[in-house]
Amino acid sequence: MLRPKEMTKIVAVGGNKDLSVVIDTLYDLKALHIKEHTPAELDIGAPLEHANELSEVIIKTGAILALFNEGKGDAKKHSDTIKQTVKSIHRIHGVVQEQEETLRLLRDQANELKVALHNHKVLDKLGIKKEYTTLGSVEVLVGTVKDKLSLKGYAHSTHAEIAQTYAAVAVKKEDKEAALQDLLQKGFTEVQIVTNGDEKALNKEFKAVIANKRIAEKALEQTKKEHATYMSNAAAFLEQEAEKAAIPLTFASSQNMFYVTGYVPTEDVLVVKQELDKATKKRIFIQTLKEKNELDIPIKMDQPAVIKDFQFFQNLYALPRYKELDPTFFTFMTFPLLFGFMLGDIGYGIVTLVLFWLLKKRMPQFNGFFNIIILASIWTVVFGIFFGKFFGSNYLFGMDLPRILHRLYDVMEVLYLSLFIGVLHINFGLALGFWNELKSHGLKMAILEKASWWVLQIGIAVIALPYIATTLTAPETTGPYWLFQPIITLAAVLEPLQPWLGYGLLALGVIMIILGEGVVGAVEIPAIISNVLSYARMFAIGMAKASLAVVINTFANGFMASMGWWGLIPTTLLLVAGHGINIMLGLLGGFLHSLRLHYVEFYSRFYKGGGKKYSPFGTK
Repeated sequence: MLRPKEMTKIVAVGGNKDLSVVIDTLYDLKALHIKEHTPAELDIGAPLEHANELSEVIIKTGAILALFNEGKGDAKKHSDTIKQTVKSIHRIHGVVQEQEETLRLLRDQANELKVALHNHKVLDKLGIKKEYTTLGSVEVLVGTVKDKLSLKGYAHSTHAEIAQTYAAVAVKKEDKEAALQDLLQKGFTEVQIVTNGDEKALNKEFKAVIANKRIAEKALEQTKKEHATYMSNAAAFLEQEAEKAAIPLTFASSQNMFYVTGYVPTEDVLVVKQELDKATKKRIFIQTLKEKNELDIPIKMDQPAVIKDFQFFQNLYALPRYKELDPTFFTFMTFPLLFGFMLGDIGYGIVTLVLFWLLKKRMPQFNGFFNIIILASIWTVVFGIFFGKFFGSNYLFGMDLPRILHRLYDVMEVLYLSLFIGVLHINFGLALGFWNELKSHGLKMAILEKASWWVLQIGIAVIALPYIATTLTAPETTGPYWLFQPIITLAAVLEPLQPWLGYGLLALGVIMIILGEGVVGAVEIPAIISNVLSYARMFAIGMAKASLAVVINTFANGFMASMGWWGLIPTTLLLVAGHGINIMLGLLGGFLHSLRLHYVEFYSRFYKGGGKKYSPFGTK
């Protein structure tokens, strides 16, 4: 759970006559992450002989499925061989292509006839007969016009349709050019309306074409009914076979032999060996090797179902290296907590919990993300109880809510609590980094590279402790004294040792960091302070959200006080809209800033990342 699954590198060597059966077996096992061969002493393998044909047929299958508006089906439900499938696809593609071409021609013909009939209608409505276009002294201009009033002063007729208004304007032939220029300036656009043939004959022809089009559409629909399922399953089958046909390009090959290198989860190695031996009748040689370059080993995450959703964050950031701690479990522990601290309201937590639970039912494809927010909503309720807030109010059903800290009044205490959470979070990351270094480079480097930061922080804390204690014991401090009593007591105990203890530990920490990490470590020393201070954003976001909630409630109370029962509707709208916006802003801020605190402040203390995802052959 805390590390990626253990992987074993294997090399399989066999004769070319067993190549197809080995590929089929590996595809069905879906366990071998193949390491692509680079040419050295042996060449790269060649694709299987039917690879090109499969590519051509896949294109035809995709075109047919797009026409049928169908997706890929299940390759397991397809029973034909590759040869039978290819033959069937060519036949079906020919039929569909012919039907689609017939339908296209009929559609084009119908559109042409429709335009011709429309032209007849327009000319008829405008009162223009064919002989008017051959008058010796008069020219008839036909077009569209924006405003019929612009035709004032001209002999004209108009016909209005939904989209536009047609106009016919009669002018003397010698005045045509001048009139046309004048009309164009007034919004007239000339249109060439051509009529071919008799209107009755055209109408009869149009009806015949429409009837033939319907017959063609039914024929195509019938073809879809007959072949859609077959084509859908065939598409999945062909893609599967195309992947198999292309995979030898990642193998090494000679005239008679091939070998493939890859990685298998250690727990599956025995099964892979047994299945390959069985498929080739033990004509294949399989050897397990130790991988020297850990960056080449693919990463397979191993998390329980409740934690698995948080792999979403690792996919956004970077997968761990093979021997590196997987942060998923630790993100599961702390991300919802930081989120809840920032949103921190009982009412808001209940709303987001119910909302994302309902969305989870409606959109199961986003279950993982919704599960994260649901868990964060539970922590929002917990911190809502801690701060005694219900939709920004200190009261619930007229009763004052109990609280440990008041978010708006105990300002310094909440700020210190935010920073204290930051210190714990960062040092938790340092502890994980110490473990990584201990396993990778031994105790000495773990102490110099990671424990040195603890010494540095203790020195800074001892120096700052008197100032913090003074703030917490100031008369204006309103928070619970008992909560910070340990800090005040510790400051009093260490007071005689000040300032030598603090500055001494600080200097020791700096020396250890330089010895462990060199100049780079020295440059990063100020970053530890900025990292801790970065957690003040939790205080700031929580304060802003709580203040906005108070403003919304104050306005709502003002409406009710000034308008009485008449103010019920605007007050309700204000509360719903105001708190709705506040919740959305809180969700966005809580999510992004919690994520930022993990990626920048937390991960940087122990996590490098850079692993590549385990992608076994047969799972694409």
